[in-house]
Amino acid sequence: LLEDLVSRGLSPNIHRLFTIDGSKSLSKAIVEVFGDKATIQRCQVHKIRNVLEHLPKSMEQIARRRIRKAYLEQNYTDAKQQLFKFIQELEEDYPPAAKSLREGLEETLSVHKLNLPGVLRLTLSNTNALESMNSVVRTVTARVKNPRSNKAADWIAAGMKAAENSCRRIRGYKSLSLLYSILNKNKCQIEDARNIA
Repeated sequence: LLEDLVSRGLSPNIHRLFTIDGSKSLSKAIVEVFGDKATIQRCQVHKIRNVLEHLPKSMEQIARRRIRKAYLEQNYTDAKQQLFKFIQELEEDYPPAAKSLREGLEETLSVHKLNLPGVLRLTLSNTNALESMNSVVRTVTARVKNPRSNKAADWIAAGMKAAENSCRRIRGYKSLSLLYSILNKNKCQIEDARNIA
C-alpha cells in the first residue's frame, strides 16, 4: 500500500508524522518505505485499551486516569516520568499491564517530543479522526455482496464521500505549518531525543 502511494506520487523524501495503531507490521513498513523521514506516533487511545486488557475491572478506572494524565502533559520528560512511575507501580501486581505500557512507549510520546501546541498534539496523538471516517465507510460498504469485485472500490469511494460530510477541520489546524517546520528543521533533535531515550 505505501509503495503504491509512492508510485502514484507521494514523495518519500518529505518528513512526515504517521499516527498509527499498535501494528508492528505497519510501523515496520513505514520505516522501510520512508526511512528517517518518518516520525511514528502510536495511538494513545489504543495503548490505553491494550493496558486495560491486562487489568481487573477494579483497576481500569485508576489506570485510565493515570495514563491519560501523563499523556496530557505538554512536556515529554514529565509525561515519560509519570508513565514510568506508573509502570513501576504496576510491575509488582500486574506485570503484563506494566509490560504492555512499556512496549512502544516512546512512539506514544512522539507528539510530545515534537513539542506541538496542546490542541494539535491531542488531535495527532490518536487515530480517532481516521477511525470515525472508517466507521462511515464500513456502514456503506456493508452492502457490498462481493468485496473482490471491481465495484468494491466504488463503494469505498462512496463511503468516503459520505464520511466527508461529517468531517470537520483538524483541531489545531492553524499549527500545521508549525508541525511541518518542526519535522523538517528539527528532525535531528527528534532523533537525538529518541537515541537518548
